[in-house]
Amino acid sequence: MSVFWQKTTFMSMLYTEKTASWVGATPQVGEEVVPRLTRGNVECPYEYILQVYGRCHFKKIVNILDPTLEARDPSLFRLILELLDSVHFSAILVDDVADNSILRKGKPAAHHIYGTSETINRAYLRLSEVINICIKQRLSMIPHIFDNLTQIRKGQDTSLVWRRDGFPDFPDQTQALATYRHSACLKTGALFRLAGQLVFGNHEKDELMSLIGRFCHLQNDCKNVYSSDVIAAKGVLAEDLKNGDYSFPTVLALYASPTASKIIKEVFRGRWESSATRDKHIRAALTVLYSSEIKSACLAGVKSLKGEVSPFVTIWGRQEKMNLGSGF
Repeated sequence: MSVFWQKTTFMSMLYTEKTASWVGATPQVGEEVVPRLTRGNVECPYEYILQVYGRCHFKKIVNILDPTLEARDPSLFRLILELLDSVHFSAILVDDVADNSILRKGKPAAHHIYGTSETINRAYLRLSEVINICIKQRLSMIPHIFDNLTQIRKGQDTSLVWRRDGFPDFPDQTQALATYRHSACLKTGALFRLAGQLVFGNHEKDELMSLIGRFCHLQNDCKNVYSSDVIAAKGVLAEDLKNGDYSFPTVLALYASPTASKIIKEVFRGRWESSATRDKHIRAALTVLYSSEIKSACLAGVKSLKGEVSPFVTIWGRQEKMNLGSGF
């Protein structure tokens, strides 16, 4: 099948002659409200990403973990949701900079509007502000927060080292996939473990939440390659592949056959080649990833994990179809 790279024009959205202004808010009892930096009708980078996704992104998951929490302890309920938003969306803002992403859910990535410096600083500022509120109001949450933040950063660091130096040369696929899953367990699993730990105040749901994180990470990896909806929302085909990130489909392909391994390695070795040569290698790699063998293995992996965490998958609400490649 032919592969077309989608080009998105959004320069008119990136610049405005309107000056920035501070819009203050009066704090309520027991709450701390941060002034919002606005540019016309577009908020600061963090408020912008909240507009893209919506606030209280983890509300359904918190409700399924403890359906009584909102009524029993509404202040804790709100603080957990605010903290999870700040961890998740701050990471998204920084990751989009690291990946030089064009779009986020079909809209310009925040750093294209506000610049990289403001976007990164605002991400860390908002996270620090919410952690400071937790220190003042719910000190018992802090060990869980810092433990999981460290794990998330370790997982991301591993991915960036692989991007720089290449994926470790393991003797077989089993060891390679185990290493990949460990990174995913850190980078994505820790976010969901944090949700469980904040709700229950302990580690009793760690195994379940790790499975949910692993499923979400695997699903994201696969939809990055196989979902036309996700590709349209990102404005680029196979963003992970272009950035030199090792995902589940590419790790499978590395061990599928000597030919497939060679093609995938050429993509990662040639990240700084001319665009024409790079596109040629990416097209060859996509032929491998779109093969029945690789896509079928990916879909089987998603289906297997989905069966283990089906109630959470249902309420999480991601409906993009994996309609690219063999067998669609």
